[in-house]
Amino acid sequence: LIDFCRGITCIIKLPENIESVKSLNEGKYSKFDYSLCKKINYINDWYSTLTNENIKNILQPNVLNTLVTFELSYSNQSQANKLTTFEWLNTLKNSNIIKNIYCQSDSGRILAKDIGNYTMPDNVEKIVITNTYIYELPKFTENSKIKNINCSNNKISNLSNLENIKNLEQLNLSRNNITDLSALRNLIDNGKTTLTTLNLSNNSLEATTTGGTSNIDILKELHSAGLKSINISGNKAITENEENIKQLKEIFGTGLVY
Repeated sequence: LIDFCRGITCIIKLPENIESVKSLNEGKYSKFDYSLCKKINYINDWYSTLTNENIKNILQPNVLNTLVTFELSYSNQSQANKLTTFEWLNTLKNSNIIKNIYCQSDSGRILAKDIGNYTMPDNVEKIVITNTYIYELPKFTENSKIKNINCSNNKISNLSNLENIKNLEQLNLSRNNITDLSALRNLIDNGKTTLTTLNLSNNSLEATTTGGTSNIDILKELHSAGLKSINISGNKAITENEENIKQLKEIFGTGLVY
């Protein structure tokens, strides 16, 4: 493990036996040279100032051959503005090893919003993408192994990219702009779903979808297929209707948060 705290800007040639890199530089990005690394499985650039070009330069073939977790964490608005697109995801598509991808901001919203143009690598099992301007999810192929999606605190209203996902267990879409749950039906296959936990708190859920279907009925379908717990707090059109809550309590029991 190599962990830099309060570092100064410099170029560091990492030795071949380094396996994990965490850069904690309070905004002063140390430029790492990964050319010698043979087994690096974790990169976390905290207080990031990385741009797409920086990221592509880091994710060279020798790094992608062993990289399991890649994390970008921006700490303020000026840093978050550095990341204008999610083009770097195209580079990670070349990896058969990557399992975890994190892109988040503690303070200030990440400028990038075009994630719907890019496809997640099939081997990725967990993604955390929060505090951005994305309005939809990334794409997934039919071979996707994704199990855990946390895309909370964004601008998401379009869920159409949930198709092709057959292994998803946890989905956190809290604090977005979701009104219509129709696309969640894509998570049901032959009457079954692998999804067990769903967080939809603090969205703008309507009583019915744009197609006229009840959002409550869609949640019932998900429960019948295997969904165990759901958080719908902060969605007044749903939670202020006593009949809605009564119906959901009957099926979800203690698994309902409202």
